[in-house]
Amino acid sequence: MAVIDDLGAIVVIAFFYTKTLLLDNLFIAVSIFIVLLVLNRLKVKNLIPYLIGGILMWYFMLHSGIHATITGVLLDFAIPFGNGNKKSVSYQLQHFLHKPVAFFILPVFALANTVIVINSGFSSILAQHYSLGIGLGLVVGKPLGIALFSLAAIGFGI
Repeated sequence: MAVIDDLGAIVVIAFFYTKTLLLDNLFIAVSIFIVLLVLNRLKVKNLIPYLIGGILMWYFMLHSGIHATITGVLLDFAIPFGNGNKKSVSYQLQHFLHKPVAFFILPVFALANTVIVINSGFSSILAQHYSLGIGLGLVVGKPLGIALFSLAAIGFGI
């Protein structure tokens, strides 16, 4: 459920934050995505073409007007999954990226997107209504929502 929640958020960001759309760049980005899907179907397991294609796709998606976060999701669909064992390309990439993403990229991304200016009175920021709302939403709201949705799914026999 958390993955679907995150994918939904990325789709909302990608499409509803689009102000202008440049179809040429979007066409190039989608074409690169199709080439990556073809490489996947041809069982190309070398990660280099996917990484180069992903960087190019990100560049053209960014310059198309659609938020470039959608590129990561699309690239993930293109990278070979295989049977998901420890020797698969996607598993190795995920294992390689786990620590830098979890301990550096994600915290910096989250902090940058809060638009909270950190100054000497940092502790007073945590007492603000929006800080309490964010904290309670993440610590209480998300687990409570997942638990209630799971209970409802069990109750309906899903």
